Amino acid sequence: MQQRRKTREVKIDEGTKKIIKEKFISEREQKIVEIKAKTKNQEKALEYLKKRQVVVLRNASGCGKTYLACTHAANELLRGNCEKIVLIRPYEMVGRSVGLRPGSGNEKLRPIMQSMLQYLERVFGKNDLELKIESGAVVLECLEDVRGRSYANSICIVDEAMNVDSHGIQALVTRLEETSRMFICGDLAQKDTKVKSGMDELCDVMQKVRENKPDYLNENDLLCAKNNFGVVSFTVDDVVRSGLTSLMVKVIDHDWRNYAS
Repeated sequence: MQQRRKTREVKIDEGTKKIIKEKFISEREQKIVEIKAKTKNQEKALEYLKKRQVVVLRNASGCGKTYLACTHAANELLRGNCEKIVLIRPYEMVGRSVGLRPGSGNEKLRPIMQSMLQYLERVFGKNDLELKIESGAVVLECLEDVRGRSYANSICIVDEAMNVDSHGIQALVTRLEETSRMFICGDLAQKDTKVKSGMDELCDVMQKVRENKPDYLNENDLLCAKNNFGVVSFTVDDVVRSGLTSLMVKVIDHDWRNYAS
């Protein structure tokens, strides 16, 4: 017997925006977290997150890339400006793997999604976050499963994106409908794969398109490339995690890389 689809799923497919009852609006607004930029690049990142459809936040650990993306997405969900937050991260391990993890799909994915889930929990609270995962308002997605998907009324956050190859990035950025956004975060200095980073390829290609204006793009295409895509490249001056992190980033960028080569 064919399972009956939920009413909300049908409405999402039809593009019908979810209506939030007035009695819940004030409760949601109380949870909204004010994000205060600590550097010029953080300020630029917040501006892009609010206005652009695809935003890449890259480089320099400890600059608040994942924090900014996740906290802004959580605020947008509370405001009713999106209906779903989709968390995506490539399954690449630092060092040796612990092997197959037991449990359901979400239980297998939770450990690698903690970098994002911790920031969502700060906004929603632990219990509310669990309810949102159960209801599908927060989705943990395998990178391998995104091809063929279409995301409507959603904010997709791709963390550790320096480990996504060219094919993966192409699959990701072609999933979005007009009502959706994608925030891509990663630090090329901590790439765990041997192939070239698709995240950086995407940034290079979009910069070339905007500067050279190829013949195959019309004026609307060029306007879309200018207004709907943004890149913020953080530096060691943007590190806000700790003084030690700032020191380590400087050492890795200079002496450590020279030593390794």
